[in-house]
Amino acid sequence: MKGESVSTSHLIFFIAALIAVSIVVSLVTSSIKTLGYAVEEKAKDTTKQLYSYIKIVEAYYYSDQNTVRLYVKNVGRTELPVHYFDVFLEGNYMGSCGTLTCVEFTVVDRLLQPGELLEINIPAYLPAGSYDLKVAGAYGVEAEYTLVVG
Repeated sequence: MKGESVSTSHLIFFIAALIAVSIVVSLVTSSIKTLGYAVEEKAKDTTKQLYSYIKIVEAYYYSDQNTVRLYVKNVGRTELPVHYFDVFLEGNYMGSCGTLTCVEFTVVDRLLQPGELLEINIPAYLPAGSYDLKVAGAYGVEAEYTLVVG
Protein backbone atom coordinates (compact mmCIF):
# COMPACT_ATOMS: atom_id res chain seq x y z
CA MET A 1 0.00 0.00 0.00
CA LYS A 2 2.86 2.33 0.70
CA GLY A 3 4.06 2.00 -2.91
CA GLU A 4 0.67 2.97 -4.25
CA SER A 5 0.49 6.14 -2.12
CA VAL A 6 3.95 7.19 -3.31
CA SER A 7 2.91 6.58 -6.92
CA THR A 8 -0.33 8.49 -6.36
CA SER A 9 1.47 11.45 -4.77
CA HIS A 10 4.02 11.45 -7.62
CA LEU A 11 1.15 11.43 -10.13
CA ILE A 12 -0.54 14.36 -8.34
CA PHE A 13 2.73 16.35 -8.32
CA PHE A 14 3.29 15.53 -11.99
CA ILE A 15 -0.20 16.74 -12.95
CA ALA A 16 0.29 19.91 -10.87
CA ALA A 17 3.62 20.55 -12.59
CA LEU A 18 2.00 20.09 -16.03
CA ILE A 19 -0.74 22.57 -15.13
CA ALA A 20 1.82 25.10 -13.87
CA VAL A 21 3.95 24.74 -17.01
CA SER A 22 0.92 25.13 -19.27
CA ILE A 23 -0.08 28.34 -17.45
CA VAL A 24 3.43 29.77 -17.80
CA VAL A 25 3.58 28.83 -21.50
CA SER A 26 0.22 30.48 -22.20
CA LEU A 27 1.31 33.69 -20.42
CA VAL A 28 4.61 33.80 -22.30
CA THR A 29 2.87 33.14 -25.62
CA SER A 30 0.40 35.94 -24.95
CA SER A 31 3.23 38.35 -24.12
CA ILE A 32 5.14 37.42 -27.27
CA LYS A 33 2.03 37.99 -29.42
CA THR A 34 1.49 41.43 -27.84
CA LEU A 35 5.13 42.36 -28.37
CA GLY A 36 5.01 41.17 -31.98
CA TYR A 37 1.91 43.29 -32.63
CA ALA A 38 3.56 46.39 -31.12
CA VAL A 39 6.68 45.90 -33.26
CA GLU A 40 4.55 45.47 -36.38
CA GLU A 41 2.60 48.69 -35.70
CA LYS A 42 5.81 50.64 -35.05
CA ALA A 43 7.24 49.34 -38.34
CA LYS A 44 4.11 50.52 -40.20
CA ASP A 45 4.39 54.00 -38.65
CA THR A 46 8.09 54.22 -39.50
CA THR A 47 7.38 53.19 -43.09
CA LYS A 48 4.71 55.89 -43.39
CA GLN A 49 7.17 58.48 -42.06
CA LEU A 50 9.82 57.43 -44.55
CA TYR A 51 7.51 57.54 -47.58
CA SER A 52 5.37 60.59 -46.73
CA TYR A 53 6.09 63.93 -48.40
CA ILE A 54 4.11 67.03 -49.29
CA LYS A 55 4.91 70.07 -51.40
CA ILE A 56 3.30 73.49 -51.57
CA VAL A 57 2.91 73.73 -55.31
CA GLU A 58 1.73 77.35 -55.44
CA ALA A 59 0.30 80.08 -53.24
CA TYR A 60 -1.62 83.23 -54.13
CA TYR A 61 -2.83 86.25 -52.19
CA TYR A 62 -6.22 87.67 -53.13
CA SER A 63 -6.27 91.23 -51.73
CA ASP A 64 -9.93 91.77 -52.61
CA GLN A 65 -10.86 88.80 -50.40
CA ASN A 66 -8.01 89.08 -47.83
CA THR A 67 -7.30 85.42 -48.49
CA VAL A 68 -4.18 83.37 -49.04
CA ARG A 69 -4.86 80.33 -51.20
CA LEU A 70 -2.26 77.59 -51.28
CA TYR A 71 -2.13 74.29 -53.07
CA VAL A 72 -0.57 71.33 -51.28
CA LYS A 73 0.31 68.17 -53.18
CA ASN A 74 1.01 64.75 -51.74
CA VAL A 75 4.26 63.84 -53.50
CA GLY A 76 4.96 60.84 -51.27
CA ARG A 77 3.82 57.24 -51.46
CA THR A 78 1.36 57.09 -48.55
CA GLU A 79 -2.09 58.53 -47.98
CA LEU A 80 -2.27 61.45 -45.54
CA PRO A 81 -5.23 62.35 -43.31
CA VAL A 82 -6.37 65.86 -44.29
CA HIS A 83 -7.60 66.86 -40.82
CA TYR A 84 -4.01 66.74 -39.48
CA PHE A 85 -2.73 69.53 -41.75
CA ASP A 86 -1.77 72.64 -39.76
CA VAL A 87 -0.96 75.95 -41.45
CA PHE A 88 1.52 78.58 -40.25
CA LEU A 89 2.03 82.09 -41.65
CA GLU A 90 5.23 83.84 -40.52
CA GLY A 91 5.48 81.27 -37.71
CA ASN A 92 1.98 82.02 -36.42
CA TYR A 93 -0.50 79.16 -36.26
CA MET A 94 -3.37 79.99 -38.62
CA GLY A 95 -5.46 76.86 -38.10
CA SER A 96 -5.94 73.37 -39.40
CA CYS A 97 -8.16 71.79 -42.02
CA GLY A 98 -10.70 71.47 -39.23
CA THR A 99 -10.96 75.27 -38.86
CA LEU A 100 -9.78 76.59 -42.26
CA THR A 101 -11.51 76.10 -45.59
CA CYS A 102 -9.85 73.12 -47.24
CA VAL A 103 -11.12 72.21 -50.68
CA GLU A 104 -10.46 68.58 -51.46
CA PHE A 105 -10.46 68.10 -55.21
CA THR A 106 -10.28 64.31 -55.37
CA VAL A 107 -9.93 63.42 -51.71
CA VAL A 108 -11.99 60.45 -50.58
CA ASP A 109 -12.56 59.66 -46.89
CA ARG A 110 -10.54 62.75 -45.87
CA LEU A 111 -7.32 61.07 -47.05
CA LEU A 112 -4.97 62.81 -49.46
CA GLN A 113 -3.74 60.05 -51.76
CA PRO A 114 -0.33 60.16 -53.49
CA GLY A 115 -0.45 62.66 -56.36
CA GLU A 116 -3.59 64.41 -55.15
CA LEU A 117 -3.91 68.15 -54.59
CA LEU A 118 -5.45 70.02 -51.66
CA GLU A 119 -6.49 73.68 -51.71
CA ILE A 120 -6.26 75.54 -48.40
CA ASN A 121 -7.76 79.03 -47.96
CA ILE A 122 -6.42 81.20 -45.13
CA PRO A 123 -8.19 84.43 -44.16
CA ALA A 124 -5.44 87.04 -43.70
CA TYR A 125 -4.70 90.66 -44.57
CA LEU A 126 -1.17 90.93 -45.99
CA PRO A 127 0.45 94.23 -46.97
CA ALA A 128 3.17 94.17 -49.64
CA GLY A 129 6.13 92.05 -48.61
CA SER A 130 7.49 88.54 -48.37
CA TYR A 131 5.80 85.92 -46.16
CA ASP A 132 6.82 82.45 -45.08
CA LEU A 133 4.13 79.78 -45.23
CA LYS A 134 4.43 76.36 -43.68
CA VAL A 135 2.13 73.35 -43.77
CA ALA A 136 2.69 70.45 -41.39
CA GLY A 137 0.81 67.16 -41.35
CA ALA A 138 0.67 63.61 -40.12
CA TYR A 139 3.79 61.41 -39.99
CA GLY A 140 6.01 64.48 -39.66
CA VAL A 141 5.45 65.83 -43.18
CA GLU A 142 5.96 69.52 -43.74
CA ALA A 143 6.52 71.95 -46.59
CA GLU A 144 7.51 75.59 -46.75
CA TYR A 145 6.85 78.30 -49.30
CA THR A 146 7.74 81.98 -49.57
CA LEU A 147 4.84 84.11 -50.77
CA VAL A 148 5.64 87.52 -52.22
CA VAL A 149 2.77 90.00 -52.09
CA GLY A 150 2.84 92.76 -54.70
